[in-house]
Amino acid sequence: ATVGSAVGSMMDDTWWDACERSDAAGASLARMLVTRSPRRPLTLVGYGHGARVIFSCLLELAKFGPEGTGIVDDAFMFGSTSFPRQADWGATR
Repeated sequence: ATVGSAVGSMMDDTWWDACERSDAAGASLARMLVTRSPRRPLTLVGYGHGARVIFSCLLELAKFGPEGTGIVDDAFMFGSTSFPRQADWGATR
């Protein structure tokens, strides 16, 4: 293996590790938002992996059903590292 391919492999591993951690952070954020008190609408803003955290959070909130609605009023995601399917966008509304 060449040095270039070894460095590329290491960067890919780091990238996907950051993506997995962002998804886990989004799920954790959603659980915290559902259980917090007082419940009032929030605006979430994220860039890069922060945007991925927000999207993951919105997907997780959708899994809570009615209990997960009305928590996030607005979500602004810039330069996201996620590539959601059309169905996932619908679930986050």
